[in-house]
Amino acid sequence: MLIANHLLIPLATLYYLLCYAWQRLPEPTVLQAVDATPFHRPLELLTQMLLHAARPLLRAGLPLGYVPHQQEVSELRGRVQLAPTLGQGLLLRGRAMCEFDELSPDRSLARLLAGTLAALATLPALPLTLRREVSQLRRRLPAAVQPQLPTAEAFAALRRQRLPAGEAFILHICELIYETALPAPQPQGAAASPTFGATRR
Repeated sequence: MLIANHLLIPLATLYYLLCYAWQRLPEPTVLQAVDATPFHRPLELLTQMLLHAARPLLRAGLPLGYVPHQQEVSELRGRVQLAPTLGQGLLLRGRAMCEFDELSPDRSLARLLAGTLAALATLPALPLTLRREVSQLRRRLPAAVQPQLPTAEAFAALRRQRLPAGEAFILHICELIYETALPAPQPQGAAASPTFGATRR
């Protein structure tokens, strides 16, 4: 149960509230996990929700999108980048630096999901069993997906896209985890804050 203002709020009630707010039908498997596991914080419930939402997406295969790539090639492809091609003397070797779009699972939502899972996998506030589940799911992500540090700007940019319902649900969960549980990014050279759970404003 969640303790808030000295009141005990069942996590199942919180789960129903989140599903209602995000226009999502409750998942029986999540409710079973809530009943079977002694969750003590909303973070644990949110992590379980993220696991259950992301697994079907990974089973079906992450959606592909066109991602820009810049690469040195022996056959012209896409747009030739003249500055690096001439500056590095690539033409003398029969090569050129080209920029082209390629289908890849390394899309914005996949990168944010990978970044959120990476943060949760090492978060001391999360029970060890859940951290292990998070790590297992993280290893199932394609190698092409590069983790992106969750930031308010990244979430705002994704909210402007018209994501399918399942992907939008994952975005909502990741954003709520970021806002309520993950440590704030520190300036370079600054010590990490030991305090978790502070809501960003």
